[in-house]
Amino acid sequence: MRKLVFACLFGLGLVLTGLLVHPALAQTKEDVGYHERVDYQFPEIDGQHVLVGDFHMHTLHSDGVLTPEDRVLECYMAGYDVVAITDHGSVKAYDEGKALADSLGLVLVRGLESGIAGHEHYVVIGVDETYVPEDSHNWAATEEEAEESGRVFYQDKLKQIQETGGLCFYAHPHHGWRECTQWAYDQGVLVGVEVLNSATTEGWGSVMTHGRPLYPHGFEWALENGMTVMSISDLHGIHAETPPRGKTLVLVNDPTADAVVEAIRQQRTLAWIPDGGEVWPESGEMIWAAPDLLRAYAVDAVDVGHRTLALEGQDCLALRNKGAVTLEVAVSVDGAPQATLTLEQGTDYFVMHPKGASSLSLNWTNLWSSPTETLTVDYDLSARGDESVWVAAE
Repeated sequence: MRKLVFACLFGLGLVLTGLLVHPALAQTKEDVGYHERVDYQFPEIDGQHVLVGDFHMHTLHSDGVLTPEDRVLECYMAGYDVVAITDHGSVKAYDEGKALADSLGLVLVRGLESGIAGHEHYVVIGVDETYVPEDSHNWAATEEEAEESGRVFYQDKLKQIQETGGLCFYAHPHHGWRECTQWAYDQGVLVGVEVLNSATTEGWGSVMTHGRPLYPHGFEWALENGMTVMSISDLHGIHAETPPRGKTLVLVNDPTADAVVEAIRQQRTLAWIPDGGEVWPESGEMIWAAPDLLRAYAVDAVDVGHRTLALEGQDCLALRNKGAVTLEVAVSVDGAPQATLTLEQGTDYFVMHPKGASSLSLNWTNLWSSPTETLTVDYDLSARGDESVWVAAE
């Protein structure tokens, strides 16, 4: 057993260093623009592990430029923990990429993209091997249309997705909330909606807001209906040659495909919207999420400390961002504004404030609990033994 474990670890080491000639590695390790894996670090949020995911991308099995193995390697090197390859009407990429994903420790979820002829596109994830794609992006919207055209009726395919363990989210929601989407939502098979699609640089129902094209109406639907928010890439080309890529933070108990699908079903996601890069320079890094989950992120990802100083009339607030998302915060103590800070991961920040303070307010100006509202978390100064500590108010 000890020899077997060593052999597996040694083999993985060779893969990662490029010494083992794997076709995907030989073709793309330099192409993806990384010599080592990007490492996104997050603390536990609400008692759960945070996985960095992307659940909408393509390969040569539809209109992408990479093979499934190339795409898996690219995602691993770019720092992702879990991905779904979602070719149009095909799950072949899952079978072809799974072995490499497993060897790298990347969670790969079976997926595809399909939808209704001329209208909604739905991303499908989590279906088992018995699900058979049909009439990709060409499902009939009515039973009469299905009968006349010979195409599959959308309700039949959505039922099959549900019966085979899968779920859907609304991709680049450019056709509004039509009857078909309402039906899918009512059945419990449509559980989420994209609020960022990184491939959508204009059109496709996107709205210019927060300095870039986004789907604020998708965010509103998610809040109104208890749906999951998704921030994804819709990647067709090569990661290094595209604008900064949308990411979805998924809160799970275990890093498995089943746990990820269940977390998405239960709305345990945060939409990590990257800065706009050169394409959208006025758009900063953000998180969009439901208020309760967003608050849990802010409280658990940032250490908030109180330091009693010998300096007359002054004490000190200490802040430390433990998550990979850069945070913007406006600090008020006892109702008086004190500072506006940009918190990079792993750096300590200090704010002087008057002694005797009892209340603290942190307005997280890039954490959005709706398309128009940012998150504020209030703290009270409480005694804990011989120390005073800031405690998030209920």
